[in-house]
Amino acid sequence: MTLEDDLAVCVGCGLCLPHCPTFRVTGEESHSPRGRIALIRGSSESSGRLSSEVRSFLDTCVQCRGCEPACPSGVEYGGILAAANLRDEMAGRRPRLLLRIFLTILKHRRILDLIGRGGVLANSVPVLRRVLPERFRITGVSIRQGPRVRRHVSEPDVWLHTGCVMNSWFRSVHLATIALLEAGGRTVATPQVEGACCGALHLHAGSERSARELARTVMESMPGSAPIVVNAAGCGAMLKEYGELFHSPEAIEFSKRAVDIHEWIDHNLDRLRSPAENSVQLASRPEVIVQEPCHLRNVQMIGVADTLEKFVPVRRLGDDGLCCGAGG
Repeated sequence: MTLEDDLAVCVGCGLCLPHCPTFRVTGEESHSPRGRIALIRGSSESSGRLSSEVRSFLDTCVQCRGCEPACPSGVEYGGILAAANLRDEMAGRRPRLLLRIFLTILKHRRILDLIGRGGVLANSVPVLRRVLPERFRITGVSIRQGPRVRRHVSEPDVWLHTGCVMNSWFRSVHLATIALLEAGGRTVATPQVEGACCGALHLHAGSERSARELARTVMESMPGSAPIVVNAAGCGAMLKEYGELFHSPEAIEFSKRAVDIHEWIDHNLDRLRSPAENSVQLASRPEVIVQEPCHLRNVQMIGVADTLEKFVPVRRLGDDGLCCGAGG
């Protein structure tokens, strides 16, 4: 289908509005999925190039895709936005300088490692903490970062997709994931190309060529037929959409191998010792508050709380799945 075909699916019913975080914050139609689709449709019918005003409305979208499961017509809003950004890039538009720098950094693991250590340093040195804005400080990351995540197995039971930011700044999550997979009796391997970016943010920004290059690297780094476990919601959603990105049998088959860690847990409960088997033990564990990632809930249709309730008491946030804002 073309962009125009996708745009025509939207009937403008407005059922997406309550599920859009930017509309709920601003109350402006142009900050809603319906409004942005109307702006893209109007631009497509005129010059095809998006004006700076239209671009400003599209750029405020956090791409949580909460509108998609709410849409009765099945509008693929994420695909529409990516296609509009791609068309705009092909018409000569270049992403903002800071965005281009950010997308370039994601391709280089060592730079991400240095930024992580710099963020920790800024948070630990009083002088730097007073000078630097809070958004440049990174917490929860060790200067040493712990052991590098490496697992080399010729024919693993599962692969662990390490990714870029996760590999540099949240390595402890990878180590915990590996421990969980091995507790389930699985041999684990990490990609041959360490810390390869999946290309999701590049695709969202309209840089499809870069997204394809990164996607090929990821697919080549995890050969075979073993499942690919992902513990980052955005990366998992992207890997599952490689088939739509390339429309090739190889990419489609690769996408079928991608599985979120919560899916893996649900499918392997018999291999894991669940505290839910002992109600007394379950009740004695501390309660966990869960904020479900957008791309896990809205794109992969996976509920984190449903899985965790089998192991610990869970309190669900009464936010109706509202995006945390990180996408913006």
